[in-house]
Amino acid sequence: MEEGNEPAAAAAAEGGDWLTAHRENREIRLTVTQIRHGLHPWSAALAALAEVAGVGAVRRTGGDQFVAGPLPLSLLAQDGAEPGAVLAWDGTRWAPVAPPGSGRADGAGPARHASSRRVIACDARTVVVGPGECGAVLMLTAASEVTLLLPSSLPEGSDLTVLQAGEGRCRFIASPGAVLANRLGHARTAGRHARASLLLTAGRDGGAAVWTLSGDTGP
Repeated sequence: MEEGNEPAAAAAAEGGDWLTAHRENREIRLTVTQIRHGLHPWSAALAALAEVAGVGAVRRTGGDQFVAGPLPLSLLAQDGAEPGAVLAWDGTRWAPVAPPGSGRADGAGPARHASSRRVIACDARTVVVGPGECGAVLMLTAASEVTLLLPSSLPEGSDLTVLQAGEGRCRFIASPGAVLANRLGHARTAGRHARASLLLTAGRDGGAAVWTLSGDTGP
């Protein structure tokens, strides 16, 4: 982007779009939002930011003033957190949850069961179970059959609840090195709104790992 064309380019672009500026043989990329908030190619602060090394956050503190370094906790969004909540990784992002072993978010708020489980909505036709799905409720919304692949590489005790929320039944398939076990010989969810549970136990005496399937299942 040539100097002097920034206002027109920014006006025609979305706030998150990247624009490229050139200054003193240096290429610098900015979002339209950054430009609209005063960070532009001829800004003195921009030259200083270009020299920042290492890992950290850069935030705007004034009209043409920026600072680099750790992000103060006071700037973190509440994101639905209640008093006493802690951050936990849910497989996709950091999110506030009640402290482990706590039945309440605080002393006066409503009770929160310590065993509350994450619900992961999924409309894929093929799903490979990984660490991110373990301990969660996988809500399947596809309109046709879903294949759920069960690996042998997860730790013993890994468990998963599957909820068939769509019309597509879920078909469970054990990967090489694992087997699927069900008392009735079933390998699918029974139908819409069916709930099934899976538990992985390690193979004994060199045998295959076993995924035990129970719940509302069908052939």
